[in-house]
Amino acid sequence: METMRLAVLALVACGSATTQESIDYVGGFAAQFPIPPTWHARAHGVLVEAHAVEDKKPYEFAVRYDDVAAGLPRDRAIEEARDAVLRGTKMPVASEVAASLGDVPGTGIVFTRRSGTAITRIFATATRVYEVSGAGPDKALVVQFLDSFRLVQ
Repeated sequence: METMRLAVLALVACGSATTQESIDYVGGFAAQFPIPPTWHARAHGVLVEAHAVEDKKPYEFAVRYDDVAAGLPRDRAIEEARDAVLRGTKMPVASEVAASLGDVPGTGIVFTRRSGTAITRIFATATRVYEVSGAGPDKALVVQFLDSFRLVQ
């Protein structure tokens, strides 16, 4: 699970247009974006992009997912994804707490950045691991995006 499929990447800014839900039925998730995203087919997963910058304050939102190896316990899948996230960032961890999405277990990591907030939440179903991340100067907008993430069938 070293390389997760990049499903969503959106750069947006505070004060953008109203939120729009985007659904990836192949990936099995939905999330609300502050501006309409653009979908692109990729070799590994789907890329959704939305770009805007206001007052040079970019936001970054991402959903990554990968299939879980048969028989791998959920807690182990979460731990492997968490370790990959920590290896892939230079930001120090400010805190880490248990998270859940209904009955789907997970973890939440808050990173320390020079300006603003960076948060990653990781959830594991029986067949897939999801990494939901948001970063930007307005913590409320970051949390709003993270809270909009849901699983779909």
